[in-house]
Amino acid sequence: DPRHIAAHLIGSRIGAPAMFLQPELLSMMAFRSLRIQYKHGHCVHALNAWTLYGMVLASRLYKSGKGDAFGKLALLLTKRFKSRAMAARVEHLYNAVVRHWHEPLRNCIDPLQQAYRLAMENGDFEYAVLALVVRMMDQLDSGLDLDTLQSELREYHGAIKQLRQGHTLDYVDIYLQFCENMRGKAKDPTVLIGKYYDIEAKRQEHEKTGDKSLIVIDHDMTLLTRYLFGDVKGALIEANAISVDDASIAGFFMSARMTLLDTLIRFANVHGAT
Repeated sequence: DPRHIAAHLIGSRIGAPAMFLQPELLSMMAFRSLRIQYKHGHCVHALNAWTLYGMVLASRLYKSGKGDAFGKLALLLTKRFKSRAMAARVEHLYNAVVRHWHEPLRNCIDPLQQAYRLAMENGDFEYAVLALVVRMMDQLDSGLDLDTLQSELREYHGAIKQLRQGHTLDYVDIYLQFCENMRGKAKDPTVLIGKYYDIEAKRQEHEKTGDKSLIVIDHDMTLLTRYLFGDVKGALIEANAISVDDASIAGFFMSARMTLLDTLIRFANVHGAT
């Protein structure tokens, strides 16, 4: 049905913005797509809907095995349809929001690099940048040493700057500034202000544009920085500013880490805690 194909093409164009700006809308779009595909057959433009269904199963319904299975189904379908363009998007989504719920996070890092390469080959700069950003986050959370991380972040900065993808550089810059703080190169180690980033100025900018993902990144990295440097009272003030549920973005690993961090901060503020 040409109408279904047209609808799926529109969905493929607004999927990424919906994930960051209105995650609930993205899930509704995916469910609607699956109903259509189940009734009328697979649509090559919407194979990533199976990955998003896997994300919901794994991250919201705590069925990581079933979620992972649907993510792998989407990967198989891209091979059946021989769609390299959709293969890049599915590879990115599977490793960004599904796989880490069922396997160790480190297993996602190299495939995200592959997703970046595939997307670049197909001129899909939006998903190429997204793959780099998620890879960067996962590298930090999987324990990559600061020297190696900072070196790779500089490479990401150069690659993303050339692609001119809006405010995406802010993701890399705040991580670069976090590395500077951790290495003792910031005036106040608990505040992300320095060579690469000014958290106060950027927060105002992100609030003005209404970019939820960047607002959450500012919040998350402030929580982490203040907690690691022992400013547990400042971290608690930050934790109370945005609830864990409101700060959750789709099925990214960051949402799980943020939940743990929120708990640690609240325990650290209990009277008599050591």
